[in-house]
Amino acid sequence: MLDTPPVIAELGESLLVRPERTDVVNGDYRNHPLDYALLIDKSGRQRRISLASNDDVLGIFGGYIYVCRKKTQFTSDLEFLNFDLEQVNPFPSLPKEVASFGVRTEEIAICVGFDRDRPTRELLLLSKS
Repeated sequence: MLDTPPVIAELGESLLVRPERTDVVNGDYRNHPLDYALLIDKSGRQRRISLASNDDVLGIFGGYIYVCRKKTQFTSDLEFLNFDLEQVNPFPSLPKEVASFGVRTEEIAICVGFDRDRPTRELLLLSKS
């Protein structure tokens, strides 16, 4: 495991990191994210966010940590956590099940909804303000 895991975001006086394991295969280094992320405060206290697979994606948007937990080949469950790692719902109009979610800038995120009963997808633009 890396001595200093990759930093995903700085949250005031805390860091959100995703530890990785490094394997050496035929002289090549291959990094693999572990099945958790850590929120580490300035005192060194670590709090864990469990992830189901390496396909899960997490990051920061609008004062929240988001986690897209891979559900099927086509969908993920979207969760938001506050910095105390409590699950919150800051965007009630967003579907829980999404085809994709991504932060484009500090101000804008794009969410593609998923509805198996409709042939189209809804594209939602979010602003943290």
